[in-house]
This record gives sequence, C-alpha cells and structure tokens, in this order.
Amino acid sequence: MKCMRKQNNKETVQICHLTSVHPRFDPRIFYKECLSLAENGYKVVLAVRDSRENEEYQGIKIISVGPICRNRFFRIISNFYYILRNRTIKNSDIIHIHDPELLLVGLLLRYLWGKIVIYDMHEDLPGQILEKDYLPRYVRPIVSQISKIIIHFCIRYYDGVISAADFLTFANKRYCKNSVTIWNFPKISNIKSKTDFNEAGIVRILFIGNAYHGRSLEELAEALKDERLTGKMTLTIIGTFDSKFYKKMMSINNQDVRMIAEIEYEDVVNMIKDYDVGFVCDYAYNRNEYAIPTKLLEYAAAGLCVLAPNTPAVKTVVNEYKIGICVEPGNINEILKALLYLQNNKETICQFGRTGIQAVKHRYSWEAQEPKLLHFYKNIVQLQ
Repeated sequence: MKCMRKQNNKETVQICHLTSVHPRFDPRIFYKECLSLAENGYKVVLAVRDSRENEEYQGIKIISVGPICRNRFFRIISNFYYILRNRTIKNSDIIHIHDPELLLVGLLLRYLWGKIVIYDMHEDLPGQILEKDYLPRYVRPIVSQISKIIIHFCIRYYDGVISAADFLTFANKRYCKNSVTIWNFPKISNIKSKTDFNEAGIVRILFIGNAYHGRSLEELAEALKDERLTGKMTLTIIGTFDSKFYKKMMSINNQDVRMIAEIEYEDVVNMIKDYDVGFVCDYAYNRNEYAIPTKLLEYAAAGLCVLAPNTPAVKTVVNEYKIGICVEPGNINEILKALLYLQNNKETICQFGRTGIQAVKHRYSWEAQEPKLLHFYKNIVQLQ
C-alpha cells in the first residue's frame, strides 16, 4: 500500500523548471533534467522568458512567462511580475529554479504559495563576477561578496540545492543540508561519436559556446598565425560573441579562423564529430580549479582530442584517461607549443579521440548522473 501511495505522488506531482536567462532547449535544463524526469514518470513543465509560443515537446509542456529582456536590472524586477501572476507556475507543486536572479522570487513562491523550491546552481557566480570585464576591477570583489551573501541567505530557506560541481556542494551544505552534486556531464545518446579517424589533412579545431575575452580564443587565433601552422590548422568558433570580441578577432586577421553565429543545440552536437580538436581554456578556471568544463567532455564524447586548462581537476581527467593536452589559459607560448606537437603527431590526435569516447562512456556521462537526480526527487516528493 505504501508503494502505491508513492507511485501516485510521482504521477500527480507537477514539477516546474523555471529560468529567465536560459533558452528553452538548454542542454542541462531541457535535454538532461527535464527529459530524465519526464521519462521516469514525472509531470514536467518548463517556464522560460523568450517571447515564443507555448508548445509541448517530447512530453514536456513549455511556456513563455514573459518577453525577452536584455537589460539585467529590468529583467530581475519584471521577473516578480511575470512569474507570480502565471497560473501554470502557481499550479505546480515543485519549483526548480535555475538562475541566481530568481532566488528571491523562489522565496516568495515558497512562503506565499507554499511551494517546494529547489535551486540548481549551474556555476560559481561569485567567482565569475571576479572575471567580468564590464565591472571596474575594484568593484568586482564587492559585488562578488554581495552575491555570495544573497545566495547563502536564500538557500537556507530552500528545500534542496543541486550543484554542478563538488566544490559548490561542499560550500552549500553549510546553508542547506539537502544539497547534492549532479554534474553537467554530456548525454551520450545525444552526441554522435567520430568513427573515421583521419591522420592526414588539415587539423580542424572547434570551440562551442559564448565567445568573449577570457577564453583564450584571441591567443589561439594568434598562435595559428605561426608560419609552421598556417594552412595546416583551422579554428571554427560556433556560438555567440559580443562586438568587442568580434572586433578583436577581426583585427587579428587570421584567414584560418571562422566564426559562426549560434545554432540549435541538436545541430551542434551532430557537428562536433566533424572536427579533430576541441578547445576550452577559460581564464576563470584558474579560480575554479575544481571545475570540469562540460564542453571538454562533449568534445571527448564525440571523439575529439581536447586542448584544455591546466587546473587540478581538468589535468586529472585529461592525464588519467589520456584524452588531450593541458595548457595555461591565456599563455600563447604554451598554446603554440601544444598546437605544434599535435600538428607533428596527428596519430596522437586520433589516439586521444578514441580514449576520450571510452572515458565519457564509462565515467563522465549524464546517464551515470541521472540516478542521482531521480533519487533526489524521490526524497523531495516525500516532502509533499
């Protein structure tokens, strides 16, 4: 009889994933967490701000709660209006929040409407603020500390916190005991792996994501201008890029660099296998030394050799499984040295790619993380 009651809870509880920043088909939110919950019997709604029509896709109801707002301040203020008046959110039992700017909204949902509220910490926001170019350098530590205080204050009153890295969970447990790490590892079923490892021809390097200063892309483009690499290696950047970064890349004037505006996630993951080397080398990983970039594992899952930052966590993965080379972020000499080695040892690129596929398959996949999400929700549902 007890088992039957749990089954009924699972089927009747409505979970609302809520974001005001991420797109509706965000890889972690939609393709991993929402789909995993829906495929395991939960009723899932995804609420976003994107001005698009409501729809149902793969069993998940997707609603737009308000228009896109690029101004961060006005978006944060208007979130209260659009979210608190939405009937679908109000009728949900569990609210799963994905953005720091919604933390205060989450408190209202919990105490005004009695909802179970979960916060999903994708990244280390206080650490990221320290790297923001749009803030004066002397202001960054102050803003970073304020953000940390707000986060820690809010999660004290939340029913659970999910973090995308162990070092975040370790810090969060001081304020919310029901904290768990669910890594943002790639979903193997979504990524097509390379089957043809060609040791001849041009070496194709790929970067996917938001492109801006601080991701070592300018240094990579400069390194590729070395006469020993010209015409032998290419760089493709797929994602979004601001005007400042775009102008900088144009000034470098490297004909072997191509920039492509952001395309749909499903199309991107199908393209990865067509490249040879995946690049991810943010300056920020010097601070977040225990973080493992999701892009790194997506590249490896597709069979690409990785060129990655030389932080402790990343070096452990890269060196233990022999999936690529680590360099110091922003160090053009180290990047050039790594590129020359790969150019002169193309069979190593293929070897790194093959071992990367196996590493992700056996240890670093979403399929290995999904049971942790389901166990977390099993306990959350019992709070009903």
